[in-house]
Amino acid sequence: MKRIIMLCLLMFTLTQVFAVDKTDAFFTSFDVGSNKKYKPLQIDTTAPFDKVKVDAQTYNECVELNRRAIEAMENSNYGLAEKLLQKACAILPSEKTFWNNRLIALNNIPNMELDAIKVGIVMMNFEPGNYKYPYSIGTNYMVLGQYEKAAAYFFHSKSIEPKNPDIILKFVRALEALGGYEEEIVSVLKDSANNDDTGYLSYLLGLTYLGKKEYGPAIKAFENAKNIDKKGFAHYAYIRARFLAGEHENLASICKDTITAFPNDQNKMTAVKILRSLSPGDYKFTETINIDIKNASRLGDLELYYRNIPNIDKHQKAEVISAELISRGIVQTVSFADDLGAEVKKIVVSRKMLSPRIQLKIVHRIKTVATFNARIQDDSFSKNIKELSLDERLSFNDKNLIRLYERIDKQPGNFLQNALMAIGRGLEYRENGVEYPVEWIFSNRAISDCTEYSMLLIALALKKGYPARMANGFLITTDNLDKETQIGHAWCEVFLDNKGWVPIDPTLYEKMDLAYFGNMLSDQILFGYMDSQLNSSRLKASYSTAKNSGVRIDMTNSYKISDWSRR
Repeated sequence: MKRIIMLCLLMFTLTQVFAVDKTDAFFTSFDVGSNKKYKPLQIDTTAPFDKVKVDAQTYNECVELNRRAIEAMENSNYGLAEKLLQKACAILPSEKTFWNNRLIALNNIPNMELDAIKVGIVMMNFEPGNYKYPYSIGTNYMVLGQYEKAAAYFFHSKSIEPKNPDIILKFVRALEALGGYEEEIVSVLKDSANNDDTGYLSYLLGLTYLGKKEYGPAIKAFENAKNIDKKGFAHYAYIRARFLAGEHENLASICKDTITAFPNDQNKMTAVKILRSLSPGDYKFTETINIDIKNASRLGDLELYYRNIPNIDKHQKAEVISAELISRGIVQTVSFADDLGAEVKKIVVSRKMLSPRIQLKIVHRIKTVATFNARIQDDSFSKNIKELSLDERLSFNDKNLIRLYERIDKQPGNFLQNALMAIGRGLEYRENGVEYPVEWIFSNRAISDCTEYSMLLIALALKKGYPARMANGFLITTDNLDKETQIGHAWCEVFLDNKGWVPIDPTLYEKMDLAYFGNMLSDQILFGYMDSQLNSSRLKASYSTAKNSGVRIDMTNSYKISDWSRR
């Protein structure tokens, strides 16, 4: 018995030691990195060749080999040129012209990087003050994936030509490949950007800051770059940085001007998407609700209660244009029996329309406006933390949720932004069509959708003491315009004192950063909120039937949105 107890204790101890902390994946974003100071490797050197004396005939033969090699390279026959020059260099190794031409040939032949490196080292000894040769060697080491050696040669090349933007760019790329040199990269680019007349180094500096989510310095760097950018790349980067930073004021007009000035830039479509989200929208929104009825013949009366898409002050205005029921090929215009307040419409389904499948199709006209620093005033929804925490789907006492909350709460800075960062890094989006509880998320991080993202943020906000609720709606994208889709969207609203309900979209945060933090943009349509009965459905059915009739009603939604002007 004693041995059994000891074995059990040992197994328990091992389980504790090797247990996986399911919150670790949420904290990759908080790893700052080592920010190492760069120290270059000692670069390879080769002693210059001694002067070799040859007779005139041999010398002329080498010159002829060189001439034929140049002719071969002019015809893009670099393989032949390399063979000819290899022979010339072997006969007359002290003639740097042959070595230089051989390097040109090797740099144009795939899979000859090691030979090109050796010849480049020879040329460095012939011309130690020429930046081109260490630059060539570094480029070949980059192809081979030997980034530390590449960085060393680019560093040496930079010491010869410290203001050359091409060298600086390659050196930065090598440091990026090595990883851990973010501060070194920033320092190099800041020192070099003022000497760049293309704006590209300032642009790279902005990208580096943007990767670190340092929006202010990123915007400033892009602004400096676009002052001299004639191609458009810095202008579009500036738009993106402003959008990700949530600095939306006047950004729509900047988008329009940039698209007009640089219509052929590859980043144009990103600006077009941003412009749509910031510009007033006018849409035809068709909602189709499929009502599947098991044992429909046993139904007595059927009434449907439809919750309207609400009007939201300063953001959206929704109007029902038409509504119809479709059953067995019969189309019947819906006349709403009465209004149950401003929000709910009652639809009485006649006997002739009862069938195993009924469709309710409602066409809306919805106008949206981007609302920056959105503050929704709504006193009808509970702000009681204890009451809100009772939702079983929040798994409020789950140990992984508690652990995640405790780890986020220890991070410096804004709790909600840190929570968004953790969720964005910890989860991978995949539409699953089911509302799962928070406890499920920690074992299924790679198959969570907007509902799980939002549910997790709500749980964390409530843990911190912020009232929070889930908003249900629709996100307009270029992918779903003019197409039927069953995919809606969910996000959060957090109640902040002296501000009201503030919209926050955790699903979009990973790629859009602060664009949807505290803002309601024109591509968001709000349907409503999960109510106190934990129900987010906008259509409910009421019916009469005999006992044990086996009647069951299931409902699914699909949506189609298009510009109103194209209706």
